[in-house]
Amino acid sequence: MLELKIGAANAGMGWMEFVSSLVGSLAWPVAAVIIAAIFHKQIAGLLAKIRKLNWGEASVELAEQLDKVEDKARVAEAEAEIPALPEPIPVVPDDRFQSLLTISPSAAILDAWKPVERRLTDLGKQHYGNELKYSVSHKVAERLAADGHLMSSVVSMVGDMRKIRNEAAHIKEVSVTDALRFQELATQVMSLLSRS
Repeated sequence: MLELKIGAANAGMGWMEFVSSLVGSLAWPVAAVIIAAIFHKQIAGLLAKIRKLNWGEASVELAEQLDKVEDKARVAEAEAEIPALPEPIPVVPDDRFQSLLTISPSAAILDAWKPVERRLTDLGKQHYGNELKYSVSHKVAERLAADGHLMSSVVSMVGDMRKIRNEAAHIKEVSVTDALRFQELATQVMSLLSRS
């Protein structure tokens, strides 16, 4: 048996009040989504220009760090007495780097760093054989520089690039532009290491 009770008008929220409350609660989020959809290209352009990233307590200014390493690369090239080119020749990344770049710029940075580490390890083995006590790239570079096998500016670049690589590994947001710049620097370092 059904029973219908009719109560006072203030017994609870009516359906019109409920709909009104629901519309009021959803108005700003819906407006934000619509604005983001309309201006998504402009928002993406602005996000690409971010020069500083905060993730928890960690802070990365990759673009500025890359600027410093590029300056050091110019110094290293001058020290190596290589004639300066009017404009740097753009390095065309290989297919593996390109595919990593689309998936994760951070992973692309890690991949670009591997050949530098391998070359430093090979140089360490070439100069010291089995007496090399460590295989960490920056330690090998420091030892090679201390013994006159490597320019100090290259060691400085390796140290800075290693820090950038570590930050890319632990902070997930890296721009495609920064990953490409890192790859170009890794290619320059490899060129300098090949002369050592």
